Amino acid sequence: RLNIVSGRSAVTAVGLVVVASSPGAKTDGWLAAELAYANDRFADVGLHFVVRDGTGVAPLSAAEATIGDAATRDQIGRKRHALGTILVIAPLRLVDLDGVTTRSGVHWRDRQDRRGEDQRRRWIIVARNASEMVLAHELGHFFGLPHSTAPTSFMNKTIRQRPARSAWRLTRHERRVVQRRLAAML
Repeated sequence: RLNIVSGRSAVTAVGLVVVASSPGAKTDGWLAAELAYANDRFADVGLHFVVRDGTGVAPLSAAEATIGDAATRDQIGRKRHALGTILVIAPLRLVDLDGVTTRSGVHWRDRQDRRGEDQRRRWIIVARNASEMVLAHELGHFFGLPHSTAPTSFMNKTIRQRPARSAWRLTRHERRVVQRRLAAML
């Protein structure tokens, strides 16, 4: 659900629905770190992410603890997707589509949804062993950002000399893209 948070100037709260393997204290700590990093990175565009309506973290089934193919990504997201929220699926492991390597996260579009790119059902999948910046990176994709070559952008996924993660931000261009996408969503 997108709504204006009272008491904060020009801040839009975006509700997240989170489903995860083994919800509980360990997931809550992992999720708190992911949310804190994402909220810090998107603060300068007026975005703040919260778990929707205090519902906490919904469970994935044991069979969904590892997501290893496109059909499973579609199925898990499709049955939990709801308009007005961003669905975050947090399995224990996320296997790449090659069936061998693992991934930290992915911004996924429902392959059966044939509407235009901006209207397609989509969600975020972040493995629970991912570093704290992965949710922010995938949220960047959700708001229309491609990968970046800017060394200080958290949308840059290349490994090379870079400042500390705490210094990674959105570039000026990326802020404009996110603000346009947010305005269209609202």
